[in-house]
Amino acid sequence: MTDFVSAPARLRVVSPGELDPAAYSELQQRVFGPVLRENGLTTDRLTPAVFDWKYRPPAGDGRIAVVEVEGAMVASNAMFPVELARGDERFAGWQSCDTVTAPAARGRGYFKACLRALIADLPSGAWFFGYPNTQSSHGFAGVGCATVATIRLAFRPIVFGARRPANVESVDRFDEELDDFGGRLARVDGRLHLARTSDYFNWRYCDHPFHDYEACVVRRDGRITGVLVTQRSTPRGRPLLCIAEFLALDRESAATLARQARWRARRLGCRAIMTLSSESVPGLWRLPRRFEARPHLLMRRVIGRTPAAGEPWLVQTGDWDVF
Repeated sequence: MTDFVSAPARLRVVSPGELDPAAYSELQQRVFGPVLRENGLTTDRLTPAVFDWKYRPPAGDGRIAVVEVEGAMVASNAMFPVELARGDERFAGWQSCDTVTAPAARGRGYFKACLRALIADLPSGAWFFGYPNTQSSHGFAGVGCATVATIRLAFRPIVFGARRPANVESVDRFDEELDDFGGRLARVDGRLHLARTSDYFNWRYCDHPFHDYEACVVRRDGRITGVLVTQRSTPRGRPLLCIAEFLALDRESAATLARQARWRARRLGCRAIMTLSSESVPGLWRLPRRFEARPHLLMRRVIGRTPAAGEPWLVQTGDWDVF
């Protein structure tokens, strides 16, 4: 794929098994390590083990575009396959992630070259999408991706907790009950979204090699009507509860999950609850747009065709953040 970059740079698209994990992890840590440490976070989330897990989801192996100059890795962007759902329809999706360019290699078009190489690797009909912030969105726009959503921040300071709802059950792993819930969610909600399946949830949350998540469900008449997945984080030493998944089939289930989130936040000593999603969580407040310096966007392109402009998506924090 030398046509995407100029010599002496070399661009390759590789599988997880072909990737040099040590060099890849070193580049990620060199670029993002200072930012993580500044926010009181470790670089353990950028180890080879985490990337190997991330690029091997249930839908198949991911693909990684790597730019090398004189044998040294200087830039990369990756994508991994997911199943998308809308009603009873299912689509093949590829989610872009892990954009990185060494400081000395910036300004040479490597980011856009990686995106072009990955898109060229996809079959007709595949949905290619990612979550750039407004600073990097020009790269996605330059390869034909359109903006379909802005990911909004919502939060709530924790002063008082809430009584734990009696009808909430903790879940260690997911099974066919979640598959049933995911199918009903797709039909009731009607928006395009990552298919909520037990295979995906077990990979994404239960088998994560770095983060610890807690999952719980609400049931009515023996069937799941709501799912909540949370993770405690400590950016800059301030404990907060991040809501990765807040999914409910009705208002009653949503209210129950919101009480559960407040109870858990208080129990874990968190100062606030936050989410970055397309959903309104009962009791959380949207940050006014004027205070969002670089909001994240959902941008997509469908290979070989042009979908309807502005189609609605259901986006959860766990779809893109806290990986």
